Amino acid sequence: MDTLHHVCTYIYSINDPRSVQKRLCYAVEDFCRRYKFPIPSHDALSISRTETGKPYFPLSPQLQFSISHSGEYWSCALANQTVGYDLQKYEQPKNESPQEMNLRHQKMAARFFHPVETQFILLDCQHNFFTVWCAREAYVKHTGQGIDQYFSEHCVIPNNKDDMYRISGKTSEISWSSMGKFFWKTYYGDDYTICICTDTPCNYTLISLCDS
Repeated sequence: MDTLHHVCTYIYSINDPRSVQKRLCYAVEDFCRRYKFPIPSHDALSISRTETGKPYFPLSPQLQFSISHSGEYWSCALANQTVGYDLQKYEQPKNESPQEMNLRHQKMAARFFHPVETQFILLDCQHNFFTVWCAREAYVKHTGQGIDQYFSEHCVIPNNKDDMYRISGKTSEISWSSMGKFFWKTYYGDDYTICICTDTPCNYTLISLCDS
């Protein structure tokens, strides 16, 4: 198998008529063709779950995937290494001003996030809160542990001020490392944040299938 690691993110409309299994099969076939990997049969793409609920292909362990859905989209990430992935829509409640929403997010961060993450959010609450949220979701999906009592002990933001400032704000595409993992963040449209967590740096590709 190719030694370079790849991640492809496939974005479908939440109303796509295909089943989850068919969406994944289509993504796997495209991923394998794209990078010249052997294409497994559909029978080899049956889904099982670990004790903590992480989905995987027991008959195709060379392929890893992670699923996320938010707002108008259902999405998955395919990779040739362990991957965690999250898609999150930026939503502001109608009864909240931007300042009120930022204050609410700051309070949530102080209660549930690591202190370094809370400090990072204060640099640009509007954008950085969703960066941390997506990175945390991607990390726990990567590890398979889910959101548990140790959630606030993880820190997905580098404890380095230069890196912290580098990834702060609405940069169109950015990567960093923390806790021995590699994170990549980008945006989809005007109001969706995407984050991927892997063990090594990867070649990242985003594919929209909303009109297919």
